[in-house]
Amino acid sequence: MFSLKFDEVFVHTGNILKMGDVKLKTGSKSSDELLVALKGTLENGTYEESERALKITNLDILYEADPKELVTSVKVFLKTPSKEALRNAAEQVLKTLENLTVDSLIIWYPETMIEEPSKKLLDIWSVLEEYVREGRVKNLGIADLDTKVFVSLYNQVKEKPSIFHLTVQNCCVVPVDLQEFAREHDIQLLTHNDPPDILPEESIMEQFKNLNVYWIARYHSHVKCRGVLVSKGYLLSFQA
Repeated sequence: MFSLKFDEVFVHTGNILKMGDVKLKTGSKSSDELLVALKGTLENGTYEESERALKITNLDILYEADPKELVTSVKVFLKTPSKEALRNAAEQVLKTLENLTVDSLIIWYPETMIEEPSKKLLDIWSVLEEYVREGRVKNLGIADLDTKVFVSLYNQVKEKPSIFHLTVQNCCVVPVDLQEFAREHDIQLLTHNDPPDILPEESIMEQFKNLNVYWIARYHSHVKCRGVLVSKGYLLSFQA
């Protein structure tokens, strides 16, 4: 087990578009895709140790493209919802992908809220606002909030979300009030097939049994003006 030796493990799957086993999973749930990519990275990746930290990367299949010619979208799954987790995830993504600017950054927040966003979510959103003001992220989004919570969040924050990520399970029954609000405020309603928990604890393989999932980030990179998907991958952080 990694946990016997390391307090932190960072994994980058590299470009899964070049992983044959993952290609076979096209159309399946993203959680299945993630598990296949994670297993492939553990088997074929490069291991780098630093004190009590371990970094595993699939260096052979990183994308070969000029970052300046790409439009990159990122979704961060905050398994540990905190400002520190989000900042750590964002910095790792920007460092790993070498993008000058991320076109859109969407967060998945695990805690259920009724009518109003929690103080914790508002604090986390303030981190996103920093990246927008610094010009490192262009657009912000959030996934699967209750409509009232989303509207309240929108009205309370300075840097407004311009993307609402909807699960495909509800794509045919988008609430009318959400449709109207999105139309009035020029908000994109985008769908996804991510399960409620993209990497349940029980699905983690033996190596990670005594480590907690800190955060997971998924990125897509397209060539500007052409819309061609050239890279897709996952970054994961595990901590003791």
